[in-house]
Amino acid sequence: MIDPRCPAVEVDLDAIRRNTRVFCERVNTPVLAVVKANGYGHGLIATAHAAVDGGASYLGVVDAEEGAMLRAAGFRQPIIVWILSSGMSWLSVFAAELELAVSSLAQLALIVNAAADERRGRRAKPVRVYVKIDSGLGRNGAAERDWPQMFDVIASAERRGLIELAGIMSHFAGAGAETDAAQLAAFDRALECATAAGLSPRVNHIAATRAALQLPEARHELVRLGIGMHGMSAFDDGEDPMMPLEPAMRITAPVYEHPDGSCVIELGTVDGLHEVSAGSITLADDHGHEWQVDEVGEVHTHLTRLGEMPKDCTARPRVVVLDPDREEANADAWARAASTINYEITTRFAPSMPRHYLPEAPARHEDAHPWPPLEDPDEPVLAPRRRVQIDLERAEERLREIARRARRRPDDEMARYVDVSAGAYGHGAHKLLPLIRRADLQPIVRTLKDAIAHEQHDGEQLEIVPTAPESTRAVYGFDPKDPCSSLMRLTSELTHVKRVAKGQGVSYGCVWTASEDTTLGLVPLGYADAIPRAAFGRAQLRVAGQLAPIVGRIAMDQVVVDLGTIDVWPGARVSVFGPGHDETSLAEWARWCGLSMATVTSTFGPRIERNWIGRRA
Repeated sequence: MIDPRCPAVEVDLDAIRRNTRVFCERVNTPVLAVVKANGYGHGLIATAHAAVDGGASYLGVVDAEEGAMLRAAGFRQPIIVWILSSGMSWLSVFAAELELAVSSLAQLALIVNAAADERRGRRAKPVRVYVKIDSGLGRNGAAERDWPQMFDVIASAERRGLIELAGIMSHFAGAGAETDAAQLAAFDRALECATAAGLSPRVNHIAATRAALQLPEARHELVRLGIGMHGMSAFDDGEDPMMPLEPAMRITAPVYEHPDGSCVIELGTVDGLHEVSAGSITLADDHGHEWQVDEVGEVHTHLTRLGEMPKDCTARPRVVVLDPDREEANADAWARAASTINYEITTRFAPSMPRHYLPEAPARHEDAHPWPPLEDPDEPVLAPRRRVQIDLERAEERLREIARRARRRPDDEMARYVDVSAGAYGHGAHKLLPLIRRADLQPIVRTLKDAIAHEQHDGEQLEIVPTAPESTRAVYGFDPKDPCSSLMRLTSELTHVKRVAKGQGVSYGCVWTASEDTTLGLVPLGYADAIPRAAFGRAQLRVAGQLAPIVGRIAMDQVVVDLGTIDVWPGARVSVFGPGHDETSLAEWARWCGLSMATVTSTFGPRIERNWIGRRA
């Protein structure tokens, strides 16, 4: 049930079903529904159910952890996974019967060796794999020079009954008709190469939503449906989407009066809203009146009512922040105002806010089985490393120092306050609250929705201070008058490394091309996880301690870095930011991303694993 006092995210599952059904009819080809990144922010399991109901016969995700969640929820459709880590627990991956997209000889060797493990038993099914080729996108995918050897290895493993080649897959760069044609030609060469090795790839796919609608010759045996399933166009702004679309997500919020006299809603950049210029977005409320967005702050968005409210209207207005029915406030409008794309609008919106499904989401399937299966002695590794480490020992030291300063200023009540809004800005309020109380400090929040969340979680009512100054967030390192290092460290790993020639384009639109022969590395972090699209052209990651610039547009699940002469291999540690002297600071990372530090730490996607360290962890 939606609490009328709080913002709400509503997802129309019938709209997802209808969008999927229309797409299936238009392409007249089996459809793989892409439900990665928590269903593009709409919810993984509920979205998958709606897509299958709408006619999708395959499901697609980025990593095996997402795939395992679908299996545990009872889905029996083929599930394809396309980012693999060298450190994965292969036996558990195989036990979930996931179909794996292999992008290199090294990945293929790991899978073949694991498939031959005697613990699988003689009757184990062959592992179904796809060869993911790089047909020109320059990200994940096997280089053409490696195709013959990869197909030879697969043919040998097929004869041994270890693996089975399900098909070949790739992805368009969307860089124009000439590039599309070149990529289709490369895809045909890969099919010929597989056939020459004695293989029969039967389920081949290169086309996602846009290409499937625009290029019938690219459909092959399977097409992928992503953003169109959620009712948003995969085409550039102003282009014909080539199918009717029903946006599925609606976000509403009650309007409150701020202490400065302005009207606000309790949503901001820490919830994943994008900053926009004043007047660029106009919202409507449930009384039919319009409101102009003036400023998107960290926890409040300031509004101005357009026109006078009728005197007989006493109910608190509730505005529709993301409005699928109004062009002035739908995902495309927010994307234009924020200089981004509609994909980023829904995927970056706070995963901590529960999704309300209309109609109600299906319950857990009766055929669901426990996960993980007992294939590994320890907890299995099913996804690449995407990890935030939070140092509670350092937090406790800072809180003691804040308490000492507060005792020297007994008349300054604010000196004792510690702001724990937005889940302690992603640090874990449930972990920090005991430390705050132990230091004899007072936890506060800036919004009613945060106060309600804390009361529901531990039964405690926290004081609401909407105008709490930056000093109340000093423990996190957010106070510019008291600068200190972050409590957090964000790390990942390289999942793919390959040598490319001068002129190689990278990622969508191929807006970056290699100026010389170089080495590229794939990092499994994108704007649905921790790296906003705005970081392109500015941000760098540290690989093996050395800075490597992000090249090519940032995607939902991955970025590419130019490794240059850095000598590394898949599995190598990647540092995004951290407190160490040899790491990029949180402040510098926030500047590269064009965000506040609080926004960076609060908006990590659900695929980011959180670890707390220190004596209090």
